[in-house]
Amino acid sequence: MRTSSSNSPQNIAYNRTNLVETSRADVAIDFLIHEFSKIFPSLERQTIEENLLKLKPTDKSNDKEIRDFWNLCASIGIGYRLKDITKVFTEESINWSCLKVNISRLRFESYIGCLKVYFE
Repeated sequence: MRTSSSNSPQNIAYNRTNLVETSRADVAIDFLIHEFSKIFPSLERQTIEENLLKLKPTDKSNDKEIRDFWNLCASIGIGYRLKDITKVFTEESINWSCLKVNISRLRFESYIGCLKVYFE
């Protein structure tokens, strides 16, 4: 007989996790806007942004809405654009914040290398 573990997915309250942090979701939305603008060049950036913002998870979102948002991000990242960046967006050990960085400070070695520049 199987018993359910307290760590099983059905027992996680996603609205109490890092998956609803504003800065984390904002970075993911920026990524999705960038990718959708390339995939659908006829769509206006503002239209893409408005629609993605409706999907942005918050602490008021239910588990399905939160999973759907991050699954969309993973699907576009891995399935279409071959960028496995969702794990960077959702990793608990990475704290996201919005910083203004002079473009000359960016060195594009890889997406991990680029992120390291922000935290130096």
